Amino acid sequence: MASDEPIRQVTMTKDCAVLFGDHGPVVACGDKLGLSMKLKARLVSSIATYRDSWIGISIDIPIGEQQSANEDSGFGVRFGIQPSQNDAMKRLDCHRLEVKFPRNFRYDIRDASERLYEQFPNPKRIQDGLCYVQVQLGHSKATINRFGIPFANVEDLEVEDWVNDNAPVVESHTLLDILK
Repeated sequence: MASDEPIRQVTMTKDCAVLFGDHGPVVACGDKLGLSMKLKARLVSSIATYRDSWIGISIDIPIGEQQSANEDSGFGVRFGIQPSQNDAMKRLDCHRLEVKFPRNFRYDIRDASERLYEQFPNPKRIQDGLCYVQVQLGHSKATINRFGIPFANVEDLEVEDWVNDNAPVVESHTLLDILK
């Protein structure tokens, strides 16, 4: 029996930075934190009536503007639904990984240290300062959605190597290291 109840969905996202270790290096960062990085990161809290709710991080990996080079090389083009545009289909500019924390994860929130602040010299619209959130998964593992899907970025072979060949993203840390 169909319900007349509307589908309830609330998603909150905030730009964040993903650090390898306590004080870096920064491996992914949202634009509002003032660093220009290829991998973008956002903290996500998604609550929905007819699917699993989750808290975690999204990491956007560039696949080329309008993906013209990918299409010309024979890889093809990715499309996605744009909820803000009445669910219209649109060419994507990035491949989004969703890192969903397990239900029993723990976290600790602290004010960002001076050392951490120094890594973000030009944050935009940050009135109340920065905080540091340390996530502990315990013996559980995060669920990674959209990892292992065929990937191409003909315009940026460095990014393609990060995804397809497990090349280091920053220092010696690979995308796989970051997702573990």
